[in-house]
Amino acid sequence: MRRQEADKWHCYGEHGNGIAYFARKSPKYKVSGSRALETTQANPDWLRGDIVYAEVHCTSPALGDVWVDAMIAPLPDQSATLIEFAASPRGAGEGFRVQLIRLQDMSLSRRRKIIDLHP
Repeated sequence: MRRQEADKWHCYGEHGNGIAYFARKSPKYKVSGSRALETTQANPDWLRGDIVYAEVHCTSPALGDVWVDAMIAPLPDQSATLIEFAASPRGAGEGFRVQLIRLQDMSLSRRRKIIDLHP
């Protein structure tokens, strides 16, 4: 399954009843991790593989709707996405945010470290 197809299946499920389908019914959907993932995966740069990772500030139903800081990263050559999150000390004050990070957006020293790790 190609990455774009896998992302779509995860969001909508085989019959329109995937995780995101139910998440959209939540009154907190507009600030949710599901919306952050959908926002990230809908970006054409993500679909082309031009995004290194996304920095996210959203709520997490898994942690009781607390605000979290998260990182969403594609796994190269796989139809999968890594999502890491932790409770945010900033709480709701920062509001919902998704920032897509491309390789050219990163500092030169940070890019060197990534390139060294992935020969």
